Amino acid sequence: MIPTYDGSKWAYTTLKFEKDKISEMTFPNENYDFDALKKECFFVGAYNECGKCVGLAVYRHDLLQYLYLVDLKVCNEYRGHGIGNLLLVEGKKIAVENGYRGIYTIGQDNNLSACLFYIKECLLNQLEFYSPVRCVFFCY
Repeated sequence: MIPTYDGSKWAYTTLKFEKDKISEMTFPNENYDFDALKKECFFVGAYNECGKCVGLAVYRHDLLQYLYLVDLKVCNEYRGHGIGNLLLVEGKKIAVENGYRGIYTIGQDNNLSACLFYIKECLLNQLEFYSPVRCVFFCY
């Protein structure tokens, strides 16, 4: 993803990598150190009917007026079913309860699906969310 700003509005273009240059690390096959993370962060999980964690959002309280979304992961087979949205909605409730103006996160420009997800969620939820709380997305 290549973001641009023309002085009045943001836009983006996408550039796809060749298939042999693509690698993927997917939840839950990541090595989170929950004991270390829980000192600064809190977790919101989504579970299937068997009790398996299929989605995880990691949030951190921040000195800014926005709650920081450290990471958001959904198992491949559960993507596209609204789980990521639900994890953000729960985070927004926590943001409101703690007096934040919204949530922010930083996306990697080489993770196109994540960047597009955050753009969609921010645009949709800016209109629906507990005004004046906002979603802010940065891409690098």
